Amino acid sequence: MVFSKRLEFLYAPLQNSDFYPDGVVDEYRYAQSSPRVLYLLKEVNHHPEDRKVEGPFDLREFLREHIEWYASKDKAFRMWRNASKYLYGIFHGFPPFAHVDSLPSQQLADILRQVAFVNVKKSAGSAKSYWPDVYKEGTSSQALWPKQVHLFDPDIILCGGTFSIAEQLIPQKSQEQVGPLSFFVDKWERVYVDFYHPATWHKARELIYDELRVCMQRVSQFIRSSE
Repeated sequence: MVFSKRLEFLYAPLQNSDFYPDGVVDEYRYAQSSPRVLYLLKEVNHHPEDRKVEGPFDLREFLREHIEWYASKDKAFRMWRNASKYLYGIFHGFPPFAHVDSLPSQQLADILRQVAFVNVKKSAGSAKSYWPDVYKEGTSSQALWPKQVHLFDPDIILCGGTFSIAEQLIPQKSQEQVGPLSFFVDKWERVYVDFYHPATWHKARELIYDELRVCMQRVSQFIRSSE
């Protein structure tokens, strides 16, 4: 399962100053993980007017560097720290959140290596997304993210505030509600979960983690790699 060449083929027509590539952080780790997880996010927070960083921005390269910083300095942006804890639960059977919250930063940072991170909107964004623009680009017939999903072929897609976009473009076989979360299974047997953006601050992380734990008990019955 090697994505690089095929992914660059998808990206080639879009290479310009306002295109922000994303995808798998570590292809080998992603291919070996069970289940394979893709976090479907809105847009990259890297608008030229908001950032002093110049030049092209690649989310994959950013995360590779940020993971090293997270692991060595025990520092990370809130959204990636939160994401690592929710993802740790998925890969390790949801131990108590207090345990996950106290894990060494190296262990949590390493979790991010085995996940794909994809934005539905590939152009510049900022810390506060403008939803009409995100929705318009994400649901466009020219949207790139569904092709990335087919290429990466995850078992689980965590929709971080993007579930309504996925509902518009992805053919569904079934949909269920589990507490405050819902999910649907597409015709390729992939599971899309209506989850929170990892930067969400209006609900306690422990509650979010527990909601995901309960939802995943049901979702696990549909995961292809567990059959």
